[in-house]
Amino acid sequence: MDPTGTPSTIVVSQTEQTSHVKVYLRVFLALLVLTMAEYFYAKALADASAWLLIGGLMVIAIIKAGLVGLFFMHLLFEGRWKYLVLIPTTFLATVTVLGLVPDMALPPGNPDPNPAAPIAAASDQP
Repeated sequence: MDPTGTPSTIVVSQTEQTSHVKVYLRVFLALLVLTMAEYFYAKALADASAWLLIGGLMVIAIIKAGLVGLFFMHLLFEGRWKYLVLIPTTFLATVTVLGLVPDMALPPGNPDPNPAAPIAAASDQP
């Protein structure tokens, strides 16, 4: 209630709402353009080296993830505490991926990368 005794109402200005809508539409359009860029990049470099193709697509995907995180998840407006959450998460994700590298490096069905000498036939032994 205000000093005169009448109930007060909260009024949000029309310009404030419109500015947020404009920001979200701009981010949406940027995501749309980046998605089309990914498609055309993959089409243009389909015969190129896998490292170049995957590297470029990862760069675009990281930019898109950053836009989503900053604007739609409102991380842009958070304080510095968000880094306290991001640093351990990044560390654990890296450890998880690096922990799977040995499993990905070995071919299926051959658990020993350095097999011992061939086993002699039973007839060759004394």
